Amino acid sequence: MILPSASALFLTEVQVNDAGQDAGDDDERLEHEFRSNPLTSYYKSDPEKGFTMDIMMMIDMAKVGSLRDEFQQKERGLSVGEFVHVMLRFVKGSRNATDDKSHLHQLTEPQLVAYLCELFAQIDINGDGSMEWEEFTSFIVDTGLESQQPNSIQMYHHSTWEDTSKHSATIDRMYYFPANDRLAVCEYGTQNLKIYDSRCELQRVIKSPDGFVLCAEYIDKSASGIIYAWDADRMEEKHHMGGIGRDGRVLTRSHDGIVLDLLNLPTLETLASASMDKTVRLWDVNTGKHKQQLDGHLKGVRSLAYSAEYRFLVSAGFDFDAFVWNPYVDQLILRLHGHQNSLCGVEIIPDTPQIITADIGGVFKVWDIRNFACMQTFTAENANMSDIKSFVSVTSHKRLVAGGKRMTLFDYEKLRNPKLTDDFPVFQALFNPISLTFITAAGTDIKIWDAHLGKLLRIYKALSSTDLTAMCLDNRSRKFIVGDHDGNIKVYDYLNGMYMKSFAYPDTDNKAHVAEVSRLYYCNEYRTVISTSWDTSVCIHDESDPDRGILLRRMTGGHTGDITSVAFSYNLSLIATGSLDCTVQIWDYEFGRYVY
Repeated sequence: MILPSASALFLTEVQVNDAGQDAGDDDERLEHEFRSNPLTSYYKSDPEKGFTMDIMMMIDMAKVGSLRDEFQQKERGLSVGEFVHVMLRFVKGSRNATDDKSHLHQLTEPQLVAYLCELFAQIDINGDGSMEWEEFTSFIVDTGLESQQPNSIQMYHHSTWEDTSKHSATIDRMYYFPANDRLAVCEYGTQNLKIYDSRCELQRVIKSPDGFVLCAEYIDKSASGIIYAWDADRMEEKHHMGGIGRDGRVLTRSHDGIVLDLLNLPTLETLASASMDKTVRLWDVNTGKHKQQLDGHLKGVRSLAYSAEYRFLVSAGFDFDAFVWNPYVDQLILRLHGHQNSLCGVEIIPDTPQIITADIGGVFKVWDIRNFACMQTFTAENANMSDIKSFVSVTSHKRLVAGGKRMTLFDYEKLRNPKLTDDFPVFQALFNPISLTFITAAGTDIKIWDAHLGKLLRIYKALSSTDLTAMCLDNRSRKFIVGDHDGNIKVYDYLNGMYMKSFAYPDTDNKAHVAEVSRLYYCNEYRTVISTSWDTSVCIHDESDPDRGILLRRMTGGHTGDITSVAFSYNLSLIATGSLDCTVQIWDYEFGRYVY
């Protein structure tokens, strides 16, 4: 823990990363490379989808033409081997472009090949073994459209938790350290740094012997063992502890005012600094040299945030607007308007498209980084939130902690009972052996969970206007099929939740059934879906058509009550159904008739 005192020293640390070991190219390791999930350390929220999005980010207009030519050389489309070969050359050819900080370049070749094979299977949703240019571009468009949906923007709610700890003065700065899941609080004009756990319970108080605590940082590990101290006013190195010397790290250009915030941009190897001189400046972390200056603020800048995924830098200060920058060039993209007071901070929630801004009047705003629309404005309920000084996002508990005279919490992505899987009864759960995930259905929503960690990966919201009642996976576990209370049956992409098609027929009012769909069963051998309903009918649908479901057979007359269960035998070509009428009926699959 580093505690700069009132003498305005900011301590930083230089880390030296060891070179990674080169992996072999043995094809037999591909399955292991995929199952070992090497992307977890790069895309912590959703490895499988994160890889797909990184591939998409590399495809710009300048590269589309050459990539299209590669596809069109094969009239029948690319096989999986040809696709991997083309994409490997495409990825390697992008190493010198502006996207060379992509996570793709951190993967070994066997890992990259394994995930490209998985990407091929995701795009080849019907499993015909070939991929045409139109199929590839349609997948990109669909995934891009899904990423623009508001489902990933969570609503925030004031927590009933009350801060019972004693504060000597107004909270001036707050920091969340993910490495040890701790919250650090600096109070104005005191020598104490208070350490809280992620539930905001006070753990200990650290006292600075030299002066008031202004800010803090936590360093979880070091390769060089060198700690550097910098003058926060002039951005000059004052001294270092340990190591072999400065090695040219002195910053040769300084701010003209007090430095209020520093932010590391690891993907750019850049340090950003915010100052009372109304500027944001970028520094090369390897050489310590000044790279560029971002001008636009009319007043001092006090807070910075950066999204590595969307490559935006956001700054906030005593202006009423937050500023969005492109850090690759000294260009202001736009200003986020809406606050009526000076801003006290800005946060970008990791692995989400959320920007959070707050002003000293206690008003918070949630912005969608994909279109910069304001999605929510909120403040504390029945609480005095004026004179807010700082706030942080505690990602481990999915909450915001705001500091003023006391601490106030705002929770997001919370269930009424956080110990439960859903607020509604979970009527079905299935295991997906391809992606090693569980899929659960409750209410009108579908959730995808990491089978190893039990972590929620994705939520597909409001898939139906009425409650979902049945669910199954297709033969390749690339699609999920759901039925609802109104008798509709729809098919969705497992990876991105995009709607694909419906089973809708004129004789049942453009639905699959006229009453609730009670069960769905996928026949892998025939690529058909068996559905049962409270309308006492049993239907067999052809699912192989990419655009619509096709009704093959509808069987009725066997039950007098709601059908509640179904089973299928491929070897016997028989279907068994159970009902509230206390009977089990047997049906001939091939001829679509009642047997006994």
